[in-house]
Amino acid sequence: MNASNIFVDSFAWLEILNGSDRGKIALAGARIRLDHKMGAVDSLILATAILHDPKVLTGDQHFEGMAEAVMI
Repeated sequence: MNASNIFVDSFAWLEILNGSDRGKIALAGARIRLDHKMGAVDSLILATAILHDPKVLTGDQHFEGMAEAVMI
C-alpha cells in the first residue's frame, strides 16, 4: 500500500487534523456552514478570518453584515 491508494474519510481527516491550525479551521468552518447556511468554501474563508483576524474583501452577499467582511 502506498499514499496514492489511500482514501481518507471525514472521521479520520478530523482525527488527523484535530488540534492543528487546519483542523481548527475545518471544524469552525463546519459549524459556520451549519449555522449560517453558507457554502463550504465561504465557510472556510469566514472561519479563517474569525480565527486569524484578517478581513474578507468580497462582494458575496453571504458575507453581508458580518464584522469580518469588507463589502465591495
